[in-house]
Amino acid sequence: RSAKTKLASTEEEISKLELLIEETQQKLASPELAADFEELMRLSAQLEEAQNKTNSLYEQWEALQSEDE
Repeated sequence: RSAKTKLASTEEEISKLELLIEETQQKLASPELAADFEELMRLSAQLEEAQNKTNSLYEQWEALQSEDE
């Protein structure tokens, strides 16, 4: 794939993950969740994984930006 195609794909993935992060943070802020320890732990793990993937994709994005210049 060309650098531009990879760049667009990476940007799309980042957008999806950022939306997932936002939704997960909203769920974690829900008062009802405080009583559900298992769900709290599951969402916390999901949030951490999404944040790690996003950070990795931003690194890829920066590298692709450099290649495209």
